[in-house]
Amino acid sequence: MARPDWKQAIRQPLGILPIDSGSANGLAASVAHHSHENLDLVNAAFALIKGRPQDLDITSVSNGTETRYSFLKLEWALSKEDQSALPPHAASGILGDLRYSMSLRRQIARTPAFSGRIWYLRQDADVHQPAKYFQEHSSEESESEEAPGQDLFTDLGRGKWTELQGPFRSAWVTNASHATPSAFVAPGAQLDDGYTYITVIDGTHPRSEVWRMLFSLETGRHLKRPAVQQIGTRALKLQPARASDRLCVDGYPMSGPSLVAQVHRGLARIVALPRQRQRQ
Repeated sequence: MARPDWKQAIRQPLGILPIDSGSANGLAASVAHHSHENLDLVNAAFALIKGRPQDLDITSVSNGTETRYSFLKLEWALSKEDQSALPPHAASGILGDLRYSMSLRRQIARTPAFSGRIWYLRQDADVHQPAKYFQEHSSEESESEEAPGQDLFTDLGRGKWTELQGPFRSAWVTNASHATPSAFVAPGAQLDDGYTYITVIDGTHPRSEVWRMLFSLETGRHLKRPAVQQIGTRALKLQPARASDRLCVDGYPMSGPSLVAQVHRGLARIVALPRQRQRQ
């Protein structure tokens, strides 16, 4: 996004193949879900050949000194190792995703409840669906224009803003339906709906309830568990009470002490099968 021609670069449609265990695998699962297809390499390759450009939401995440642009997820308090530190056999293909899934369940179940606050912009505060980024910002404007800003953080904590307070066991923020191929975190999410989805695990519930939630994560039934709350929003702020809490953006650590995030609807593009050809 630091390129002078970022507006053209971000609109280049990218093909997604499920060939690693990183965040791209979660996006590949979300694209397959969007097209009503099973996730495998053959289906993904077919989508690259027959697919069309599909808008993709991007979330800008800032800690006050650095801004990153996320296509998938923001995690709080998951002590998953940085993927760059994993040995090659542990961070590749299906084995990598299986390792992540088992690690996630083990870590959340063992992690004590933690304190902090989340502010989010209420979804029902907007009468209309959010406009797509390039409907409000012409792609023909000066190439020197700065990257997307965070203009929704006015009157934070008042009016349209709602606050959640811990204790939590964990919190995920996901743009798309899947955080990984086996984590169907936000069943109602679309690739370009203009919202990101906060999923919090209530720290007041016993560990047994957390385990039940985790084992229903693959099917999306975790949303029926009493320990889980999910909220769609266009903007949010995460503020851990402890400086040691882990914050990750698309799988990579990002320092705090707090993070603010805003969705830019349809900013990027990927290749996906058109909706009218979805398999019933």
